[in-house]
Amino acid sequence: MDAHNKHAQTPFPSLAGNYVFDDLLSVRERQFLVEHGQVRSLNTGETLCQQNAVEDSIYVLLRGEVEIVEDVENKQISLGKLHRGDIVGEIGALFSVPRIASVTASKPSVVLAVPAKDFAELLNKTPILQGAVYQRLYERSLKTAMQTMPIFSQQDNPAMTELSRVLKCWGSKYLN
Repeated sequence: MDAHNKHAQTPFPSLAGNYVFDDLLSVRERQFLVEHGQVRSLNTGETLCQQNAVEDSIYVLLRGEVEIVEDVENKQISLGKLHRGDIVGEIGALFSVPRIASVTASKPSVVLAVPAKDFAELLNKTPILQGAVYQRLYERSLKTAMQTMPIFSQQDNPAMTELSRVLKCWGSKYLN
């Protein structure tokens, strides 16, 4: 099968065309996720992850939208919204630490819950996926850290995304 047609015969269309998986995983690797994961539907307002909970699942958003909200000193800080193809919960699950924020469906959504050990196994077998996941982890961590600082907490999500991108570029230029 040629590289341009590697997803044409996928029996898992919900994983085809997703940002994270489109060019990073083969059909066999997608099948691995589906076989080891569990599909879960969420209604609007339903909580997927609770801040400070320790869980071992990583979620792939197959459909819908979720909002990430951190409670800091009884103040709700929106860290952003995620959409189809995004991964959520990877920080807590991969590093066995409490969730840094709550995740709630802002629209009816469908997720694939994958145990961290299975996701880590796939990361170890797929260096390009590992690089993409760790890059996103770095960017999210930077953005989250900035949003909890008073000087940045009033910035809207697009502004924070752009600022974290600029800081990432600056950091890679001067810190390497």
